[in-house]
Formats: sequence, structure tokens, C-alpha cells
Amino acid sequence: MHQALTEISKEHCQYPSAVYLDDGSAYVVYTKMQGSSDVIVLAKLSEAGLENHLVLSPLNAQALKGTMVEHQGTLYIAYAWHRDKIWSISLAVVESMMIKNTYVISTGEAEFYPALCVSDSQLMIAYTSQNKDESRIFGRILTNNTLSNPRQLSVSTKAYRPSITTGPNGAFILAYDRFNGSSYDIILKSMDGGEVQVNNADGRWAASPIVVPLQNGVLVGWYDIGKGASFSFKSAYATVHQGALTVEHPIQLAGAMDWYQNISLASDGRIAAFAYTWGKNNIHVRLTDDNKSWSDPVVMSLDDTNCAVHPHLAVNKDSIDLVWQFALKNGHQQVRNAQLYHSSMPREQFHCAANRDAELRQVQFTLPIPTPKAFPSPSHDAVERWLNQTQHTESRPYFGDIHGQSGISDGMGEIDQYFHYAKAGADLDFTALTDHDCYPDWMSPGEWEWIRTTARLHNKEGELATLLSYEWTPNEYRYDFGHKNVYYPGDEGEVLRSGDEDGMTPDRLFSKVKQYKAMAFPHHPAATWTMVSAATDWAFHDEQVQRQVEIYSRHAPFEFYGNHSIYTKNNPQLTDCSVQDALALGYHMGFTAGSDSHQLEHGIEGGILGMVLPTLNRSGVFKALYDRATWATTGARLLIDLKVDGKPMGSIIHKKAGESYTLDFAVAGTTSLTVELLKNNHVVFSHETNQEEYHGTFMDTKQEENCWYYLRITQQDEHQGWSSPVWVE
Repeated sequence: MHQALTEISKEHCQYPSAVYLDDGSAYVVYTKMQGSSDVIVLAKLSEAGLENHLVLSPLNAQALKGTMVEHQGTLYIAYAWHRDKIWSISLAVVESMMIKNTYVISTGEAEFYPALCVSDSQLMIAYTSQNKDESRIFGRILTNNTLSNPRQLSVSTKAYRPSITTGPNGAFILAYDRFNGSSYDIILKSMDGGEVQVNNADGRWAASPIVVPLQNGVLVGWYDIGKGASFSFKSAYATVHQGALTVEHPIQLAGAMDWYQNISLASDGRIAAFAYTWGKNNIHVRLTDDNKSWSDPVVMSLDDTNCAVHPHLAVNKDSIDLVWQFALKNGHQQVRNAQLYHSSMPREQFHCAANRDAELRQVQFTLPIPTPKAFPSPSHDAVERWLNQTQHTESRPYFGDIHGQSGISDGMGEIDQYFHYAKAGADLDFTALTDHDCYPDWMSPGEWEWIRTTARLHNKEGELATLLSYEWTPNEYRYDFGHKNVYYPGDEGEVLRSGDEDGMTPDRLFSKVKQYKAMAFPHHPAATWTMVSAATDWAFHDEQVQRQVEIYSRHAPFEFYGNHSIYTKNNPQLTDCSVQDALALGYHMGFTAGSDSHQLEHGIEGGILGMVLPTLNRSGVFKALYDRATWATTGARLLIDLKVDGKPMGSIIHKKAGESYTLDFAVAGTTSLTVELLKNNHVVFSHETNQEEYHGTFMDTKQEENCWYYLRITQQDEHQGWSSPVWVE
């Protein structure tokens, strides 16, 4: 049975959670976009849908992700919310659909991920409190309308998503994920004992644990991510004796290669149910009573080509119940809201509905690039020689990837994992999270504040520079505008969605982001997904906003039509949309390369860009991008510099007809290489060397027409790099 709970044409609703009472009643809490704000809404679930709606969160604020438990007929709902640069965790107490009390549990610069559990007359609320240096989990207990003082629950100072349950003796047991410096672990902690690591120490990025009671112990479920878009859903059973936890070896329920993972785990104490997304199109559910064997999967979503995400499960006496979030296709339909659904299946029918073939499907588009790729760097001495040759002795070269997605839209992994991976997984110096504004549905105001806050926390001078950003993604079934990444110079900036009045078309977008002195860069400019185009419409251009173009990503090299690289997917391309086509229109754009990674491998999967800075910080990175003082590579850390009469890459210099000028270029590679200088998209100089470095000059004379120059470097290992152009006009 599938029941639509909200009207997709009228409202945008996300992140459902539900409780089912012994008297047969049920309640759903969810996030609803209301104008420029998000609110937490509680409603009663009936055969007719949702009724008796009650707004719980403050108005004119950005609320995020409500969670709910019930005790003796009273509902307790916790949620995070943001106003005036402050995040808070609040707890609403509801009886008979009336708010009896609201407690502010915590306030700070980044308070997230509330979790609830009731034991006897005590309500435990756990939450994460973050700052630039730490992320810790705290807990407070509500007893007889009195809140205890906050207590630190996590040992780790990089702890994130908590989940709480009770053990056989009624004591609280906590699960959470933590960053260990190189990947993520799952930790299980007894409140009156120690903590243990649950997952194997295999270097995978584990996340989002949920712990529930099962038989005489507890069951923990989570997902993890490995290399090459590989993922798995796992569980482990644990027993508690005198506060000490004993964890059995984890087992894998399912795994494949695809993007996007959400999970839910529920139990009635005897039977546990594990729900997980399979791609973005379906939600699968499995059952167990001992964690040693799980049933075959049952598809509990609509099993169509639309999106099914954010499941929340319940194991009830006679049924397995699921509330979840629905969106049309891939977010590119006329209606791009999210809708809530309730799906229910009688327990006696569950095993009959199992379908082990449901997980044999493999989406080709999300498969990783097949060619293994090394990421060589020039030697220390070669770097120093290059800095001397290019007169950058007071600066250093830095590399970054400013194009990738997380699980907020259609990628893999959690938002904090994205920034940790940039440094720990890819050794990047700067990065930007560019989640889609509409995939699989509209990015909400609360999600945007979450991105803004997390980007700011991870922005650390001299360590990792982060940019506030998102991907503007117009409806590909209606328009051929192409995608653009929007980058803000600081913490200020709004998400101008491609369906909003101010973001409907590229020219409107350009006009609005200029108010923030922001930039918008087109990427995969010639890409087509066969059925629809993702290519850039070059009829729309603004010199102050469209300062760069992505010349290379996981999809293909886009320097010219039909370009090919062993290090990309080489997706189909359209004519007249390449980077060279844009340059031929007279546009002044520098070059970036990025991954467009959706598989938590930004800086690895596609390309990277380089720049030279005296100090690594956000303002320096933004200025280099604005000045077009960048070079792009297929992943190798090549050093490339081009000057015209001493003016750097990205410059526009002016010469009279007949005047001569000198182009000076220096390259530090990692294998023998070929250096090509292009003028007006044609090679005018080429030099092949068996050395890893090259320093040369080229003289030219100004003709009547304007011209532009850039370098293309091709190594023996087929890694490539491109300098940004210099224009002579």
C-alpha cells in the first residue's frame, strides 16, 4: 500500500519521521519549505493522509530534520534550527496535538543531528556541537520536566551523527560516526562503560549509524563508501554485560557501485528491519531476527523511475511501515518539489514480496572511470626551479577541486565527509561543495544554511580553503542553458534556484550574484546526456560573472568538440559548445578542471586546478579564480605558467598593430612531455622533450584582429594540462 501524504504541486516537504502508538494512531514529523524559511511540522497520519498539522519550530528561521519518539502518549520532537548565524537544538513536547513545552537544548555556531530515546521516565537527547576545531556529541536527560546539564558523550573530538537506544537493562547505548584522520569509523558506547569500534579498520568511509534493541542486545546499521563509487550497507550485533560491549563481526547486507545512500533501521525488539536507498530510484527493506541472516530485499517504494530517498522505518505488530521522500525523475521535471509517502506491507506478506533480482541493476552513468590513474607530482627541486623561472619565489603552488556533490543532492557521503576527504583523501589545498539546487528536489533554505555553516567550519587558513558554492541546475527537459557552479567570496550569499524568479535564466542569475560579487562558472559545456542536453548556451555571458570555464571533468575533456581522454568517461558531446567555441566568440574565461565527483572522490576522479598564492586562504583562492590566474590538469600536479610581456595568465593586454611581444612559458611535469602553444585555437608552436621540465619563449607581432594564447601540455602517460589564456587586443 502506497499513500501520498503531501501535494507535490503545492508544497515542498522533506526528511519525514514517524511514530506508531499502541492505540493504532500514528504521527509524522517533517520539514516543510515555507517561503524563504523551513519549518518543522507535526501531523497525524490517517487513512485520508495527514491532518491536524502543527508547526513546531520558530517562524522566520531555517529548521532542519526533525526526529520524534513517543512515551505514554506524549510526543517528543527534536530538531535543529538556524537564525541570525546561530544554530539551536530544540525539543518540543506535544500532547493531544498541543505544544505543552519547548526546551532549548543547545545553542552555538553549529548544533546538528539531534537523536532521542526514552528509558522508563527519562528522555535522552543527544546532539552534535561543532566549531572550527572540534565536533563533539553531548547529551542531556529530561526527567519530570527538568533538564540535566549537558554531558559530553563522545570520546572523539571529530564525532558526528549520534543514535541512541537502550540495552537489555534499560541503560542508554550510543552509536556515532567519527573521523579518524584518514577515514570514518562507527563507534558504539555504553553510558556506564567504555566504547568500541564496530566497523572493520579497512579504510572505508562509514557513516550514519543507527542503533536499535534486538533480542538480548543491540543492532547497529550503517553504510560505508570505498573507492570507485563502491558502497555497502552493513550491520553488527552487540551484547552488553556489566557495561562492557561485545561486538560480533559486521556483515554486509548489500553493496554495489552507485551514487546516493540513505538508511533507516527499526526494531520491535524481536525483529529488525533495515531500509536503504538503491540508487536514487528505490528503497529496499530487509528483515532479520538475529543479524546472522537477512531476508532478500523487498522494494517498498513505488519501483518506478522517480526518486525515492530519506526512508524512515517502523516495525509494527502487523506491518512494516515506511515514510519516505519522493521526487519526480531526476529533479528536472516541471514540478521539482519533494513529496512525502507512506508505504505499508503486512508482515505475513513480506517474504513473499522479496526479490533478490532487484539489486542486479547497474546504472552505467554512475560507474567509475575505467582507466586507473596515478597522481604524480614534480619533485621538490623541480618545483623550486619552476617558482624561480616564473618569478613566484614568495609564493607556493596550490591545487584544488571546486566541483563535487554530497548526499545533500545526488552524491555519496555526508557533508562533513566531503570536506574531510578533500584533505585526507585527496590532499587538496582548496575545495568547494557544489550540491545541486534541485536534485533530486529543491535545495531548501535549511540545507543551504547547513552547507554555509559546514563550509565555514572547514575553512582554515594555511590548511584547507573552502568556498561557499552550489550548482545551478536548470530543467534540462525545458531549457538548454547548461549547468553553472556559483561561488561566493565569503560566507554571505543565497541559493538562487533555477526555478526561482531571480534564478530562472542565466542572465537573471548573473544579475543577482553580482550583488554578492560572486562568480558562476559553466561546466561540462558541451555535454549531452543523449535524451537531454547539459551543454552551455553561450548566448548568455557576463564578463564579470562567468570568469572561468571547466575545461575537463569526469565526463570528458571539453577543450574542443570530440576531444578524448583515457582518464574520463568520454560522454557524448554537442558541436559548437566547447571551450574553444566560447573563446572564438570573444569571451574572456580562464580554465578550471574538476571532478564533478558524486562518489566522494573529488580531487581523484576527474581533474584539478592549480594556482600560485603567497598564503593559502579563501580570499586568495577567490581572487585567483576571478583574475583567471589558474591552470587545469587531468589530475597530475603539473605546474604551468604563461606570460605575455610579463603579464600573467588571465590578463588582457593591449597592443597596436605591428607591435611585437614575447610569450614566456614554463612547465614542470612528471614524465616526458609535449608543449603546445595555441593562438586563436590553432597550434603555433610545439616542442616535444624527453625531459620533465620545459622553459621556452615565443615572439609574435600584433595583427589587426584580437587574439588569445594558451598552453596545452600532454605527457607520455597521457596526463594533460592547460594554462588559462592571455588575450592581446
